[in-house]
Amino acid sequence: RDGMPLPEHLFVGAAPPPRNQTHETPLHNLPDREFIDGVQARYAGIPSAVLAEPDILRLLLPAVRADLTAFETYLYQPGDALTCPITAFVGVDDPVAGVERSAGWRPHTSNRFETVVLPGDHFFLRLGSDRLARCLRERLVPSVDAEAGQAQRTSA
Repeated sequence: RDGMPLPEHLFVGAAPPPRNQTHETPLHNLPDREFIDGVQARYAGIPSAVLAEPDILRLLLPAVRADLTAFETYLYQPGDALTCPITAFVGVDDPVAGVERSAGWRPHTSNRFETVVLPGDHFFLRLGSDRLARCLRERLVPSVDAEAGQAQRTSA
């Protein structure tokens, strides 16, 4: 809309598709204790090791609050579909974005769309990011991988 270049590829992770939606009771503007309790109840989003360390928790809270503020206050404005591919990463046990909901990203591109299901829940990155990194690389640098494969076949 603003005339800026489009992305080469849009990757979304643990994100429901954009649409005007009403959220459950907003958490982002609650006092810290209520915010933490709400995030834990809704998303189980803060590891127990962090909860046990008040100094680390104090450092983490602004980022978690900013993320939730963006999510809870975002207002979707319909427009033309993107022309770049979209890949949606979702945890198999994600109660927020969910495998079924990820298909809602499909209408947002006139190009390729795929859902990649990873082990875990909404915070699937906790279980390791090797498969995620491999998927990103395959989609971002296929020509490099193809050239490497060609070089191996040529030298064999």
